[in-house]
Amino acid sequence: MADTKTYFIGQWDTFHSNGPFATKILYDTRLERPEIMPSLTDRYNDAAHEVQQLIQECIANNDRFRAYGSGWSLSALHISLTVCCIPGG
Repeated sequence: MADTKTYFIGQWDTFHSNGPFATKILYDTRLERPEIMPSLTDRYNDAAHEVQQLIQECIANNDRFRAYGSGWSLSALHISLTVCCIPGG
């Protein structure tokens, strides 16, 4: 199963230091290891389901959801995805 770590960080800044921005929660999601779940398609679908749950949680709390990092695209999940839940939708 995809692994998501939750961090309550309060604020977040970009790589280029053009923040900081008020940030409620930072989620760091990683795909299951290939030796545990050999099929890349299964790992992709597992991670997609995990991220969908995170998005639903933000929607339920009227929070905004922003993906960032090397695998930020929600249209093509990559090996890792780091997202943050920003207060006030």
